[in-house]
Amino acid sequence: MILKTIVLVLILMQQINVFAKEFQSGESQVKLIELYSSEGCSSCPPAEAQLAKLTDHKNLWKTFVPINFHVDYWNRLGWVDPYSNAAFTERQRSYARLWKVKTVYTPAFVSNGESLGSTLNIGGLLEESKKGNSIKITANTVSVKKSYIVNISAANLDEKKVYQIHVALLGNGLVSDVTSGENKGEILIQNFVALKHESKAYSGKGVTFEIKQPESLKVLKYGLALWITEQDQLAPLQVVGGYL
Repeated sequence: MILKTIVLVLILMQQINVFAKEFQSGESQVKLIELYSSEGCSSCPPAEAQLAKLTDHKNLWKTFVPINFHVDYWNRLGWVDPYSNAAFTERQRSYARLWKVKTVYTPAFVSNGESLGSTLNIGGLLEESKKGNSIKITANTVSVKKSYIVNISAANLDEKKVYQIHVALLGNGLVSDVTSGENKGEILIQNFVALKHESKAYSGKGVTFEIKQPESLKVLKYGLALWITEQDQLAPLQVVGGYL
């Protein structure tokens, strides 16, 4: 009887397209590698190509989590980037204010809140950090049809501080046939593109996000990037992520 019940549950889960995954950080600091990019920028495709090389890197999700934020300040020059978001532009400008620089540009790489410039010089950047980060993130993700329910908890936090949990839905294998602007005539392929980014205050009791897949968008593979910061800060204290 029990076996029949289990089989029935599995069949029902398949019928409604349900799956569950857990992502959990380890004892070492995981890096959040950010790229600020735009389909309207002619110097961005080489940076996008650098990200593409990370899709099957041995340390992907283990020592680093990449995220590709598309800004909107190139949109006025002839091509509207379908993945651009004013909030991503503001995030980059927040970094500029933090670093006390007057301008923003693309492509621009950032690692755990520190500027790397326009090129990702991998070297030892993506190798394992020294152990000693006591903060631990656990994210349980359930997919029901075209929505992801993500429940996140964090351990070993300073009870005197206030924190924020961030979640970004990533799109991989996105293809754009650019018909105007600096990349006119190019077919661009992008990975780890931030399709959505949300954050919530974390009180120590866990937080839940419902993230819907964008409609009318062909995505080869989805992923999640999750990180925790102190309230109103940019640099992550710990990061976790994975393919969905």
